[in-house]
Amino acid sequence: MAYNKNTVVKIADGLTSLALPGAVARTQNGFVYHFEGMPFGMISGYRAKKDENGNTIYNRDSGLSIQSAFTSLGRGVPPLTLGFTNTFRYKSLSFGFLLDGKFGSKMYVSTNAYATNYGLHKQTVENNVRETGVTVTGVDTEGEPFTKNISAQSYYQGIAFSLTDQFVSDAGFVKLRQLTLGYSLPQNIISKTPFQSASLSFVARNLLLIYSQVENVDPESNYSNSNAQGLENFGVPPTRSFGFNLLVRF
Repeated sequence: MAYNKNTVVKIADGLTSLALPGAVARTQNGFVYHFEGMPFGMISGYRAKKDENGNTIYNRDSGLSIQSAFTSLGRGVPPLTLGFTNTFRYKSLSFGFLLDGKFGSKMYVSTNAYATNYGLHKQTVENNVRETGVTVTGVDTEGEPFTKNISAQSYYQGIAFSLTDQFVSDAGFVKLRQLTLGYSLPQNIISKTPFQSASLSFVARNLLLIYSQVENVDPESNYSNSNAQGLENFGVPPTRSFGFNLLVRF
């Protein structure tokens, strides 16, 4: 188990934030920034704007929330990494496994944003909203109480690429990363060969996602191959692999 605690102490004189090159989701609504005084690599974007009393501020004409100022929404780099491995042996047989996981980070899930925009996410049908619409309550831009019912299509298409935080999720997970089953040839057989020992193992990797805080996508998906972690865009899970290992010693 390892825990990484870090802080961006200083970027440059007169500069308190810095965008990482290429760290922009295709929705153009999810970003990775460094902010002075915060951990390395913060997912950033927009929330619904609130007044001083915590009420959501809505556009009276559209019924959609006003976009907040640009802000950080959570660290993209997981601070906690853990793993557990063990091997059991009985005579010439061995059985091993590896569990690993990461916790404490966030992920901006573009897949869910696009699914919401096109009416493919489950939230666009929950509670019969397609028939009854979505009722929003808060205040308008003048601070007056505001309530309005708008169609599900208008509401979800309105927030899909506007409110970044609606698609930022905790990204913790635990995976069954590897299983091995081995057999060591007995010495009465090995003694008749030029080998000192020989073993054959069956190895399976990326077998199972045991626990995930992210819905619909693999929690290790990453839109960028740089150190800008925390953005996802139609990520696909890693494939399972199965194979055999032959180990001989002369």
